[in-house]
This record gives sequence, structure tokens and C-alpha cells, in this order.
Amino acid sequence: MKIRASVSWNPEVEFEQSDLVNILLSFENGESQEFKGQFKRLDTAMDYLWHLYVQATGDYGKGKEFVGEIVEDANGNRVYEIPIKIAGDNLERVKYTAGRVQKKYFIAPRNEWVTDEEYSTFFGSSNGLWDTERCDYPAGDFAESLRQTVYDMENRNPGIYRWTNVPSMSLLQDRIKSDPEFAQFAEKEIKPLVRKYWDDVSQTGNIPEIKRMFVQIAEVAEKYKHEQGIDRL
Repeated sequence: MKIRASVSWNPEVEFEQSDLVNILLSFENGESQEFKGQFKRLDTAMDYLWHLYVQATGDYGKGKEFVGEIVEDANGNRVYEIPIKIAGDNLERVKYTAGRVQKKYFIAPRNEWVTDEEYSTFFGSSNGLWDTERCDYPAGDFAESLRQTVYDMENRNPGIYRWTNVPSMSLLQDRIKSDPEFAQFAEKEIKPLVRKYWDDVSQTGNIPEIKRMFVQIAEVAEKYKHEQGIDRL
């Protein structure tokens, strides 16, 4: 069993200078499966392939520059071959990682679809794969993160709030430190709600109540944003 990873880019530039990279993954393991996606950075694309290679082979020894044997190398297209040396649950994990190259998420507060990398960056999490410091997608602010968590709870996974870890006052700390007026507002209007969530609601597992609390906190933050005419908290 093996994976053929086809990497294509603008043939008018050298591979190392490419800034838009397409990846097509073809599984050859008795069934026909393909996954495809696009990256805005070559280093992110190659890191992704390295993670896939390590999961499929268990081989960390060749370094992050090695993502499989090059079996085709033409101007604008290169094909790597990754042997699959695992089975069972580990093979399913490889397939899951492969599928992430084409996964899309809807960011409700921004009314737009994003990639797995961008979704992870929105929530400020590597999600076990991505370097979010490289990604140019803007992270979600306090209110956006709450709204998106509620959307995901309703449309993807009711328990996802445990991963998104909101509300988190850490997203407000920079403004609290630099803006005395906001610090007073946060102390009076936001912190009591956040404290109530953590003390009284978070451990109940009551999904409707958790969503209601998130919406209530988001509304308070959004009201401040609107009144002050600012884009982010």
C-alpha cells in the first residue's frame, strides 16, 4: 500500500519560490481514494506532507525535509511516493489527516468558508497539525470565538466547546492592559458572566444552557464593540 502525493505549482517559477501549491493525494491500497487541496505557502504544504509521511510510516529519522521518494519530477509538478506501513486505527488516522487537506469549515461570524488550517488559526490552535503563526488568516476575537463555538455546537459537535475553550478572558488581556476604560467595562460587565459560566455552568454538560451563556457573553462584548466603533476585542 502507498500514497502518491502530487504537488503542483506555477511552472513559471522554481519549486522553492512557489507561493501557491496544489496537492493531490491518491491512496493505492485496494480502494480508490483521492484527496486534494491548496496551500498558500510551500513550507506549510511540505510540513503537512511530512506529518502524513510520519503517520503512514512511523519514520521520524529522515528529518522534516523528507516526505517520501520522488518518483516524478517535471516543471510545475512533482510526485512523492509514501509507503503505508501501518494498519487498523493507525491507517484510519492517516486517512483522516489526508482528508484534512480538503476539509472546509464555515465561519459564521464572517460568513465565509475556510480551510482546516484557517479554522485552526481562527481558534488559535495548532489542532495537532498546523503552525498557526504562519497562517495569514485572522484569529477570532472574543465575541467571534463565542459565536463560532455556538454555531459549531449546533451544526457540527455539541461538545466542541471543550476544545475551543471559550469563554477565555485571555483573548481580552491585551486590551484590558492597554485600555483602562475597557478594563473597567470588562470588570463590571464581562467578568461576572464569565465567572458564572465557569463556576455554575461549564461542568453541567447542559448544552442549551452553555450555548445560552455563550450568546449572552458575546452580546455584551458585541455591544461594546458597536458603541466604541472597534473591529476586534
